[in-house]
Amino acid sequence: MNDPLQGFRSLGLQRYILIQIGVVPMLLAALALASHESGLDFSIENLFFDPALHAFPWRRSVGLELIGHQLIKILPIGLCLIVFGA
Repeated sequence: MNDPLQGFRSLGLQRYILIQIGVVPMLLAALALASHESGLDFSIENLFFDPALHAFPWRRSVGLELIGHQLIKILPIGLCLIVFGA
């Protein structure tokens, strides 16, 4: 029988761990540093900041709190349950 995951299994566990624990976090850290150094993070922040109020108008939004915080917390837990439950 043809194994569709044969290519992934041939990479080896050590290489997979090196990529997932070493390379991916380093790339994400480099992206975050580049965003900070280029001012991109402040540009995005200014899209949501109201200088007249000196605040973020959506700070107390119930919908944003639900989607942006509560569901985002539940998503990885639910995904793990699906993956390990399968």
